[in-house]
Order: sequence, then C-alpha cells, then structure tokens
Amino acid sequence: MSSNTKFVDSMIRNIKMSLHTFVPARVVKYYSSTKEADIEVLFTQVVKGDTPVKYPMILKVPVLKHVGALVANDVVFCGVSERSIDNLQKVPFDPTLSRTHDIRDCVIIGIWEGV
Repeated sequence: MSSNTKFVDSMIRNIKMSLHTFVPARVVKYYSSTKEADIEVLFTQVVKGDTPVKYPMILKVPVLKHVGALVANDVVFCGVSERSIDNLQKVPFDPTLSRTHDIRDCVIIGIWEGV
C-alpha cells in the first residue's frame, strides 16, 4: 500500500470519527423541571496512539417530549443535530455558529431497553 493511500485512508477515518450522528449514552442526572439530562457518552474516542479516551460529560441535554422521565443509569440514544442548537427558535434561522455534527448538539430521542 502506498504512503498516499495510507494518508488518504487515515484522513477519511479521522473525518468519519469526528462526525457524530447517533450515539448511546448513560443518564447521570435528570432535571425534570427543564426536561434536560447530564449524560455520559458510552462510546470512547481514539485520540493519539490508539488509546481509547472517554468523551467529557455532556450537560443539560434536551430530552424530547415523548421520552418521558429518566432516571440515573438509563441508557439512551441521542441524535446529533447537523448544526448548532444553541439558539434554536420556532422559525427558520441561521445558527451563526460554525459547529456541525458536534456531539454537544445532541438531543435524547429515546431510552434503550436492551440493557
């Protein structure tokens, strides 16, 4: 395999690993008054040297209406917005932030009962 091929394969893998779409997480704390949860992502990320590293906890993740109340240790699945949801509105808008497919822009869409 040529060095060019290895470089391109590595670049493609890095791009794929930086795009977040749908991730499993564990509920650490649920805020019933705001329908938000602090979560721990169950996937690890590989940084340098192929050593798995935990993602930082994601705080105050919105919980969709149909999900209902959560308790600590529930395993949930989170959908990741294609753009920032920091300034989400009820009308079309430009998020202004350049974040795309960022794990911080996730919402809890359901509880996984398989565990």
